[in-house]
Amino acid sequence: MRLFFSILLSWLVATVVHSAAFKWDGINFSVSSIVELMPLFLVTGAFIAIYLAIVGGAALLIMRKLRFYRRHHYILAGILCSLPTLFSGEVEWQVAAVLSGLLSGVLIAFIGVRSHAT
Repeated sequence: MRLFFSILLSWLVATVVHSAAFKWDGINFSVSSIVELMPLFLVTGAFIAIYLAIVGGAALLIMRKLRFYRRHHYILAGILCSLPTLFSGEVEWQVAAVLSGLLSGVLIAFIGVRSHAT
C-alpha cells in the first residue's frame, strides 16, 4: 500500500513539474487561467501515467528480478527512467524530465519502501 501511495504521489509531482514546463516553454498562464488550462493538465497527467506505467513498471520489475531494494536504487531508477525524454532537444523539457525523475525516485525511495539497514 505504501508503494502504491508513493507511486500516485510521484505521478502527481511529475504532472505538476511537466505542467510548469509549459510555462517555461512559453505558454503564459496565471492562477485565474488555470481552469481554462485544465484539459492541458489532464492530458499531461494521462501521458505521464502511461509513461510511468510502461517505463516505471518495467524498471520496478527489473529491480525486483535483480534484487535492487536499497533506496538509492529507486532514486537511480527514477533518473534513468527520465533519460529517454532527454532527447527531446528543448532544455526546459530536459530539466523537467530529470527533475520529475529525481523527485519521483526520492518519493518512492523514502515513502514507498522500508529501509533495509545493514
